[in-house]
This record gives sequence, structure tokens and C-alpha cells, in this order.
Amino acid sequence: MKRFIFLILAVCLSILFTLSGCSCTGDTILEFNSSKIKDIKKETLTYSVSLDKSYKEIKRSSEISDNILPNYINGLYVTEYETGVLAPVNNIDGDNPRGVINHLKTTFSIDVVDTKRNTDVSDDKTYNDQIISEVWFYGSEWSYAPIYSKTTVKNTYIAIDGNQIEFAHKIYQYTTTYKKSSYVMTKKYYDEDDGEDITGYINFDNLDAQKLVSIKGDGKSYEYEFRHVLDNNLLIFATRNVDISKGNNLILPIINYMYSNISNLQLINTSHSTLNIEQAFNYSSPTFNKSYNEGELAIPVKNLKITLSGTDYLGMPKYVSVQNNTADETNIANNNLVVEYAEALTTASYNCLGALVFRLNNVNLSYK
Repeated sequence: MKRFIFLILAVCLSILFTLSGCSCTGDTILEFNSSKIKDIKKETLTYSVSLDKSYKEIKRSSEISDNILPNYINGLYVTEYETGVLAPVNNIDGDNPRGVINHLKTTFSIDVVDTKRNTDVSDDKTYNDQIISEVWFYGSEWSYAPIYSKTTVKNTYIAIDGNQIEFAHKIYQYTTTYKKSSYVMTKKYYDEDDGEDITGYINFDNLDAQKLVSIKGDGKSYEYEFRHVLDNNLLIFATRNVDISKGNNLILPIINYMYSNISNLQLINTSHSTLNIEQAFNYSSPTFNKSYNEGELAIPVKNLKITLSGTDYLGMPKYVSVQNNTADETNIANNNLVVEYAEALTTASYNCLGALVFRLNNVNLSYK
């Protein structure tokens, strides 16, 4: 019987492509337009997350039997953005600051519930998967040049052999420190004690550093050119601040913590539409506060498709729907919110489990 491994949250919110293309820095300085968010001081966005069997071109592989998959529940994604912050303590470029520093933190969690081993519900086991990412970066006038990023990932792995299923849980931590002409990556895994249970939610700030063990690529330095690349933890944020007219595209070089080389992503503006919000939605700002019931709000969006540039790659696209006009007449300002986002969840053999779909349901922002 064929045996393969599922990487349940592999590099969620990172690049789920096979990296086989360019490993060079982009040729031009990156340009972003922050005019729609320039007055925001702090912002917290909250998304519900579900595993959908299909979403646009992302569809569950026919080889995957629905009745052996675990359940995915309580999916939650929170982004916290703030401008005018202090540099991280290990900011190498601290002696030569380049204007205002911004900070973006994203927190993703979902429960992977094993309901397949036993018929007794009391025997169900839940694996609490988490990904917490932070990145410090300069403003749009400095091309959102990254300073430092850190990501801690707690994954559920599944092994399937016919109708048999087994689970494992692992923790990895990645950092990227950006110097003036090079970046240094650290890559580690958490070596838990025998009998230590890491399946529940964990405060990553309290991880025992002595249990973080280096893996291949840890501590290596790579050359790059300042203002010519973007850190992967900024990818979705950057989609709010790029100017792509309908039917056009642009190339965005990305440094991904899972890999070493720089990868060129292609962002395509496929269409403009109005996205109906099919869930309760709360919006809070200094000028307007309102709660909407399911189906009461529609937001104009531009729909972006993200793939690796070129044709010699495997993998599925990402989809991002970004606000491109005011909503509820003029009450909800156009802050280029990411209203919906989707990416494929794949196995190690690139079979697709479906799409993780992130749907915005709460906005809380303050202005400068």
C-alpha cells in the first residue's frame, strides 16, 4: 500500500510552491503605494479560517478520501499592524536608521481533530496548530525593506496508509536578520523531552531555548540588495499597497524563511468585483462603528492571483481579495483591507487537501 505524509500546516501563510526558479535579487527597486493606509497608527484585523474542499482553482485531489481526513475547527487568524515602533534589539542597521519603523504580527491557530480512530467521541484527540510571525520593516518610501523577521510554527503531520492514520506534532522556529547587503537565517526545531506533550496551545515566548536544535541552513548568510526584495511575512500586507490595474501583473521578489534563495512571485489583478460578507462583521474606527449581520455588507474588491513567476514550478496559486473602494456608502473608508485570502493545503507529494480560506470578520483601527 502506498504510504505518504501530509504536512497539515506546512508553511501556512508562506509560499506553498516548489521553489525551482530564480535565486537572484530583483533588478529594480520595489515600489509600494501606502496612500490608503498612511493615516493608520494601529490596526487589528481578525479572520475566521476554514478548510474548504474547493476554492477557484484550488480543489481537493481525487486521491484524497474525505472520510479519513481529520476535522479542522476553530480556525482563527489575527494581524496586528503598528507604525512608529522601536527597532528590534538585534537590528543590525540600528546605527543607520532609515525613517519610521513598522511592525506586523500575525497569529494563526486551528484545531486538527482526529475523529477517525474510534467511534467514541471521548477518544477524539485535538492537535492545536499555531503559527506566529513577526516582522519589522521600513516604510513604503524605503520599499518596505525588512529589518528582522521571526516565525514559530507548530505543525500537525499525518501519515496515511490505506485507512490507517497516524499523527505527529513538531515545532520549528525561523528568523531572518537583514544587514545592509546580506541576510542571515536561523533555522531550528524544538527537541521535546520524552513524554512531553506539545499538542496543546503553547506560549512560544516561554519555549526553552536550550531545546531549540539547529537544522540544515541554520546561521547561514546570503547576499541581497537593499530595497530589492520583500520578506515573506510581508507578502499579504504588501498586496494592499501595490498598484496593479485590472488585467495587469507585476513581479515581487520574496525571501521565504523556509528556503534560502530569493523567489520571484507574479501578482495578477484578475478582476474587480463586490464581495458579499457571508458572516457577522464588526467594523470599529474613530469615525465609524457598526456591527453587520450575515449578508448585510458588500465590499468592492480587486482580486489578485499569486503564483511563482515562470512555468517551471509545481504548486497552486494564492488568492487575495483587496478592498478597492469605500463600502456602506462612504462609512467604511477604503483602507485597502484584505477582505478574503485563500491558499492550498498540500501533502508532501503535492496532493491537495483543499483551500485554507481566511474571511475578514472584525476590523479595529486607530489613526495617527
